[in-house]
Amino acid sequence: LLLGLGLHGYTPFRIMPFVVLTAFTIFVLHNNSRAIRAQALQWLTIVAVTALIVFLPLLRYWMEYPEVFGLRAFSRLDSAGTFGSLAGVFFSNLLNALLMFNVDDGNIWVNSLPHRPALDVVTGAFFVIGLVLLILRYLRQRDWRDLFLLVLIPLLLMPSVLSLAYPEENPALNRAGGAAVAAILVSAMAVEGLVVGTVRGAESGQGSDKRRGFIIYILVGILLAAASFQNYDLVLRQFDRYFRIGAWNSSEMGRSIRFFGDVYGRMDTAWIVPYEQWVDTRLPALWMGLPNRDFALWPDQFASTLTLPAPKMFIFNLQDLDTKNA
Repeated sequence: LLLGLGLHGYTPFRIMPFVVLTAFTIFVLHNNSRAIRAQALQWLTIVAVTALIVFLPLLRYWMEYPEVFGLRAFSRLDSAGTFGSLAGVFFSNLLNALLMFNVDDGNIWVNSLPHRPALDVVTGAFFVIGLVLLILRYLRQRDWRDLFLLVLIPLLLMPSVLSLAYPEENPALNRAGGAAVAAILVSAMAVEGLVVGTVRGAESGQGSDKRRGFIIYILVGILLAAASFQNYDLVLRQFDRYFRIGAWNSSEMGRSIRFFGDVYGRMDTAWIVPYEQWVDTRLPALWMGLPNRDFALWPDQFASTLTLPAPKMFIFNLQDLDTKNA
């Protein structure tokens, strides 16, 4: 049910059917029993059919408007390069995406602090430790879940990695958001391994061993407090400050247009000239309670305003010199 519902949402979720197939494949390859494999295939069929039923409304739209359905994703894939050059971009994107957690989360200031690790120091350190422990445990125990969790991270990064036409958009924390679940889970497993391993050793010992277990609990508490404080600072202080510096407040644009309307009794002669990476021209209208209004006026439409009576209001980006001159 959730798989089908998720497909109606943000486009990066469309990687999830491949995640389900990957889980099924890894599970089946780790089981020699025909009965278990047959049962797994039945479960996969149930998941697929149920998700398909929930997905039907969007599937209907996809069949009628395939170019619109896939526009957002395929516009990032569509590149004029050769296979060799595209392969180079893909592996470069993959490396950059994998380094996102502990080195550089990219340059998209709208949803991240640019060019810093996506994880805080504590979570990032345990993420690396957790990856090493997962690999070692899989080599020793051959548990399919460990391998699946390792594969899950690059797989959930694919919506960001596959921006082959615009590699500068990778890594993108919004498109790679699913990988956050796997990454934080790996970090948590490393913490759990530290605590459980130490406590078990302490319970089986006397004196100093028990003190060691107590010290581990104190240490973990300090690490959790440090991670919480750093995340609070990163999100509610640093990100908030940088976002306010970079973002134009669309609600203030809406208030300005509303004031224009209150003074002059009309808002049909107020426009916003679109500019790259500036403001969604529909948002000021939403703040004003006009859900179906778009204030966009493109430069090639300027002449159409000459027939309308004054006064008129034009909002444009100060860096847009062409619009200013026009």
